[in-house]
Order: sequence, then structure tokens, then C-alpha cells
Amino acid sequence: MNNKCLTDKEFLEFARIYESSICCGITEQEGQTNARLIFADLMAILIKIKTNFRCCENKECPANPIRQLRLLLNNSSDVLHKHLYPKNIEILQTLINENK
Repeated sequence: MNNKCLTDKEFLEFARIYESSICCGITEQEGQTNARLIFADLMAILIKIKTNFRCCENKECPANPIRQLRLLLNNSSDVLHKHLYPKNIEILQTLINENK
């Protein structure tokens, strides 16, 4: 299986965005709470992808991190697009597309 992997630099960029934009950059409580939850999910998913953690090989399994990433990107697009740079969104899309 020739999967696209997340580089250390790419992973650390997502962590930096979480720390600077989400933890320090949002002043309203409700918006910060929502964004923190979404980014916590994103970081957990990216850790699974980075470490190639899979419970099973079923690509539609609810625990599959690529499926989780696809759903998170679809369901939380507004928050992710607000806080991520276009290149970061492109990295996420590439992870999804190249790991089908």
C-alpha cells in the first residue's frame, strides 16, 4: 500500500496552528470551544495517520482515520477553512485522495 504520509514538518504546522490560532487567537468562548474540539479531533486523526494506526483494513470502518478525516473536513469545513491556510487544506485533501 503506497499511502501518502504526513511529514513531521506538516504535522508540526498543524500543531502550531492549533496553539497560535485556536488557543490564543479566538476570544469568544463558544467559538474557541467549538474550534478546540474540532482541532482536537483533527490532531487525533493526524496522529493515527502519522503512525499508520488502523484497527482494521476496512476503509469505511468508523475508526478508519482517513474516513474520519474526510467526515471532519466535510462536516467542519467552515471552521477548518477559517483557521487553516489553503496549503494545509490541500495537505488534508491529498491525504484523503491518496489513501482511498
